[in-house]
Amino acid sequence: MKKFISILFAIFAFVVPAIACESNEIDINGNCIESKFEITTVDLSENATFRFYIGATGTFYVDWGDGIVDTKRHTDTSEVLYEHEYLTSGEKIIRFAGQATGYNPNPICSTFRFGLETDVNSGTPELIASISGKLSDIFPQISSSVPRFRNTFRGATNLVSIPADLFHGYSGCTSNMF
Repeated sequence: MKKFISILFAIFAFVVPAIACESNEIDINGNCIESKFEITTVDLSENATFRFYIGATGTFYVDWGDGIVDTKRHTDTSEVLYEHEYLTSGEKIIRFAGQATGYNPNPICSTFRFGLETDVNSGTPELIASISGKLSDIFPQISSSVPRFRNTFRGATNLVSIPADLFHGYSGCTSNMF
């Protein structure tokens, strides 16, 4: 009987197509969740690598725009490097979702950034062509704790504008917030 049910399941799964996520959603193991922030890259070369850092606790999802999705659960506020190599050339749309639950209290630690102040080769800010969305949807103000975006886009020489509401949703200020 177990084998019969397995065969029926296989037939049913083959006949009924999977439901695809909308273009503004990320597919997390068959569940579609809304993207909160997006980056469009410049026209990348084959085997180009895109890098960025998140320094916050929480669960974060990154759809790299080529069918690969990463899920990372951060249990401390140390910076975590996200890195992805593209096998094909072209412009990519990288989508972000999830939500931070805590931030590093050190005033020189950035919550979300694309390169280090001292090592421009550590991130890839120059690969960013445009951005959309609100960072507060992923990195909200938590009680009196505010995320820091110090040098987040430093070195993003191809980024010519940012959305008016990119940093909307924060009240008050903290040292080195921007």
